[in-house]
Amino acid sequence: LLNLSRKYRSFKEDIGINVLHLAVGFLEWSDSNKNKIEDSDIIRSPLLIIPLRVIRSASRKKNQLPFSISIDEDEIKTNKALLEKLKRDFSIDNLPNELEEDDQPIQAIEKYLENFNELSKKHEGWKVVDDVFVGIFSYAKFPIYEDLKGLESKLIDSPIVKAINGIENYNQDLSLVVEEKDLDEKVNPHQTFQILDADSSQQKAISAAKGGVSFVMQGPPGTGKSQTIGNIISEC
Repeated sequence: LLNLSRKYRSFKEDIGINVLHLAVGFLEWSDSNKNKIEDSDIIRSPLLIIPLRVIRSASRKKNQLPFSISIDEDEIKTNKALLEKLKRDFSIDNLPNELEEDDQPIQAIEKYLENFNELSKKHEGWKVVDDVFVGIFSYAKFPIYEDLKGLESKLIDSPIVKAINGIENYNQDLSLVVEEKDLDEKVNPHQTFQILDADSSQQKAISAAKGGVSFVMQGPPGTGKSQTIGNIISEC
């Protein structure tokens, strides 16, 4: 519990996501091509996850528990990463994506696991196990995958992606980048929508972003990179 509480707090404070979950129901499966599946080939993947919070008590009162665990969000999530994996690798299209909204939580969970169990019977060595675990289950990268998948056609057509893949050269129009010495002459204050202070080097980066130029901005800590990103967002 001490370890879980530290990881829970660390991810919440550093990244702003919750990785502590109650995992309900597991699919035991294998993507091995062997004729005989060994125990070492079996993968256990959670089917449903419920976000939790764990709080360590600062009090040392007698009979008071040192930790408390409670549900963090009133939401039961399906393991979308597993669903995508099974859909892509095994061409399973009739996977249950969501729980039945009209049912009570316990009934909805039971139905979901039953539906998955029926699907698992079609694959030798697969089965649904009614186990429950509290642990760290992080799917923070999956939304990025979904974004990339949804934007696939735009990414393929991106000049930068084409240049990285050696398909064509990437030439940029740098005429819209305002040099530091020309800021007073070329930047109209009435067309400036920055929300934070910015020095001349930051102004140059902002002008490049407004001109649609792709660039890498670098500098040591405390030089205002985050401020510049904030200003670029407000300008755009």
